[in-house]
Amino acid sequence: MILMNTLIAGIGLISIILAVRFFSDATDKDYLKYHWFLLLIKLILVSGLIFVFTYDQTGKKMWILSGGIIFVVFHLIEGFLVQQTVNKKD
Repeated sequence: MILMNTLIAGIGLISIILAVRFFSDATDKDYLKYHWFLLLIKLILVSGLIFVFTYDQTGKKMWILSGGIIFVVFHLIEGFLVQQTVNKKD
């Protein structure tokens, strides 16, 4: 479980770095496009990781719950940092 959560946290950190970079260069109409793109990529990667790690395990609920919580926490941090970046531009 530690390996899966570390990988999900790594995906979250990479996503934060990419989001701040994309949103600092984006025009106003590109914000939503970049957000949906990053969210879709993150969801696919995190769902795939959770599936791979829980394919033949017992206690799947705990694995899914921990992965989901880490995903949500990093998504909220990303949103906060992107909001600060966008507000600095305006």
